[in-house]
Amino acid sequence: MARLALFLDGGRSPDAREGRSAAVIAGFSPGHPWAGACSALGSRALTFGDDAGNFLLTDTSLDQRAGLPDDLKLLIDRYPRETWQGHDNLGQMARFWLQRHAMFRDMGGTLLGAVDDWREQKLDATQFAQFFVPRLNWFLGELEGHHQIEDVHYFPVFRRAESRLGRGFDILDNDHHMIHDALAMNAEAANGFLKRLAEGGDALKRAGDAYATENDRLVAMLMRHLDDEEDLIIPVILDRGEANLGV
Repeated sequence: MARLALFLDGGRSPDAREGRSAAVIAGFSPGHPWAGACSALGSRALTFGDDAGNFLLTDTSLDQRAGLPDDLKLLIDRYPRETWQGHDNLGQMARFWLQRHAMFRDMGGTLLGAVDDWREQKLDATQFAQFFVPRLNWFLGELEGHHQIEDVHYFPVFRRAESRLGRGFDILDNDHHMIHDALAMNAEAANGFLKRLAEGGDALKRAGDAYATENDRLVAMLMRHLDDEEDLIIPVILDRGEANLGV
């Protein structure tokens, strides 16, 4: 399995070096609705999928589409977003999952804002690095672990429950591969940027511009993916109920 050097010190996280379980690293107590799924992954929650696959750009590709295709909207039309929060079948797992997505959206915006603040000289190099590095490490690592839990544990459950949406889960799986590649490019560009913070001058400006481009691309892809993933999965949960689905 290919590994991505997410942590900017070139190693794994302190939690991984200490051998803590995936569930503990992710912050899930033993009784948490995602703890079982995370524990089932074991160390895989800290590794990265094989990047040998080649994915063709189509109208459903993450960086091309504007939303789910019409044939995958059969349940979102029945359960539109404005009805979700008050629905009896929106259970503990679904609420937590939506909270995680909201957290990723917030942190993506925070990272974009930090780069903008540095480029506008609202933060000096030291202030920027101290603020940015731990948040980027957390963001990249949490995203990859989150996607692996979905791929291994949850997507198969929802695919079996609603076979008409099978193509949608193929699209989401392809999204995860594309986001993985974007995470790798983001980490590489961030390392180049951070190494040049102390140098200043044109080299730093070029590295900063390159990182800003990668960061913008990653966050834009992530926002599209989160919206479409929710539009596909939450209606399945509302239609069937968490207990009946076994999640």
